[in-house]
Amino acid sequence: MCIRDRVGPGASIVRGGIDRQESVVAAMRFAWEGYRQCGWGADQYKPTSCRPVMNEWGSIGMNLLDSLDTLWLLGMEAEFKEALHWVTTLRFQDSSTAVSVFETTIRALGGLLAAHALSREPVLLTKATDLGDRLLETLGGPYGLPCKMTSLSRPSSSCGEGLGLAELGTVQLEFRELSRASGNQKYAVAANKIWAWAWSTPHAKTGMFGVAVSRQTGVVTGEVTYGGAGDSFFEYLLKGWIQGGRTEHKLRALYESCIAGMRKNLLHRTPGGMQYVGTTSNQGKMEHLACFLPGLLALGAHTAEVGSKTAAEDMDLAKALMQTCYNSYAESPLGLGPERVYFSPTGFKVADDAPWTVHRPETVESLYILFVTTGDTKYQDWGWNIFTAMERCCKTSHGYGAHPDVRNPQLPCCQGNDDRTETYFFAETLKYLYLLFADSDSSRIDQFVFNTEAHPMPLPKQGTDPGFPLFI
Repeated sequence: MCIRDRVGPGASIVRGGIDRQESVVAAMRFAWEGYRQCGWGADQYKPTSCRPVMNEWGSIGMNLLDSLDTLWLLGMEAEFKEALHWVTTLRFQDSSTAVSVFETTIRALGGLLAAHALSREPVLLTKATDLGDRLLETLGGPYGLPCKMTSLSRPSSSCGEGLGLAELGTVQLEFRELSRASGNQKYAVAANKIWAWAWSTPHAKTGMFGVAVSRQTGVVTGEVTYGGAGDSFFEYLLKGWIQGGRTEHKLRALYESCIAGMRKNLLHRTPGGMQYVGTTSNQGKMEHLACFLPGLLALGAHTAEVGSKTAAEDMDLAKALMQTCYNSYAESPLGLGPERVYFSPTGFKVADDAPWTVHRPETVESLYILFVTTGDTKYQDWGWNIFTAMERCCKTSHGYGAHPDVRNPQLPCCQGNDDRTETYFFAETLKYLYLLFADSDSSRIDQFVFNTEAHPMPLPKQGTDPGFPLFI
């Protein structure tokens, strides 16, 4: 049974003799040891039954690749060196199972590139280049869009018709960073073609991109959502502009068009004043995945040009949506947020068809960005509440698992289908919690852009060449 223990306003990073930063490091060490014992080299592992999950992501050690930069940032030197040694044995050509191009790019390629940028270990760039070449083979068709799935042993641009918006719009940061790190411009050239397609569509003016895209015709249909299948397309418009030294004005214009479209068509307010972002097919539905939006808005306001007419409004909206996302945690009996909520005039309720938590990172990601851009320590307190709830309710003998229903503290966690630890738990959730208590200002987000899997990529100094062709 989970017993609530809220931390009130005004709590410092060290409260009641507990060092929050070191508590997160201890959680990472505990979970990583579980992975070492139960699933070393596997794509994922089961923290209750202590078993590996070998072929979730093509049997390429996805959990390890996704965690490399977290190990480095948290000062886990011995663990990083051991993982690095495993990477030297990795052979992408031996992976014959079809894998998601999008997920492999953000998790594996992004993880290798970020770890290389931080550590400068040559083998990481070697492996990233090998993987990048394989993923690059999947970009093609009339508009240069990626395939949905591919085999890393035999990659090809011949693939099916259907594609999700996020799937095509969330490879650019990684490919452009690979061009910068390797000196080969072909990756950035290919990535920029995808943004050229987006700029050419009628949706560029309205900012309303649906989630379904035809790879052959470039036609966009489906609902507009900042949840699953849409989210990171919008994220990479802003972050691509930041990555390119804030000179690619089409990307900033696309981002601002999309935010304006969101405000006009998807943003709602309950009679009690709570703001939320729905979808065009269900205005009351808000997924946890959409809780990246407060952080994105805050980052957009933080990087806006002097004299921006929308920066202050975007920061106000970021704070309002941050409150909404945190409320989904604070008002649940477990103190953990569900996969989805539905809003009505009376407020929100946990979705009966998605009451579980798999410790998604979007809320703590936004808490981190809101804290470093505003300095308001309440965001640290909220993050600590989330971390301690996770410790109480979802810790197993070998790590942290999922909980089936945040409304019911009587139910056990981490059994059956909930006996799993997602790779983003290491790559994002614990990393952002650590940074929330480690950083005191915005200097890190001014020097790095984080991809959608929380992998930091170095930014060029103002006015210098970013090291790859720009989307002009």
